[in-house]
Amino acid sequence: MPRNTQKYQDQSLGGGDRFLTRDEIRNFKIKAHRGDQAAAVRLLEHSVKCQHRKLAFRRYFLSVELGAAISENALVYLKRISVDFSTEALNEIERLAISDLEMKATK
Repeated sequence: MPRNTQKYQDQSLGGGDRFLTRDEIRNFKIKAHRGDQAAAVRLLEHSVKCQHRKLAFRRYFLSVELGAAISENALVYLKRISVDFSTEALNEIERLAISDLEMKATK
């Protein structure tokens, strides 16, 4: 079964064993950009599960900016893949994540 059609066993923000649907991602993005820490962390956990790289860092920086607690699992993953990014690249990803949050907050 394609991963984007798998169903969650747990429908809460806390996660589950399935991948998020596109609609769920869209809804969590809206909530995260409105300052919802739990939604931001859920998106980060989804990116880790999908083994996203740049997007995982973008969602990490968004979560940190919102003051969310980051799971040990996410931190281990990000540390492992961080060696593939230059300091400048990570700084740019962080800048984009924060500016995106600021832009969407003013809308």
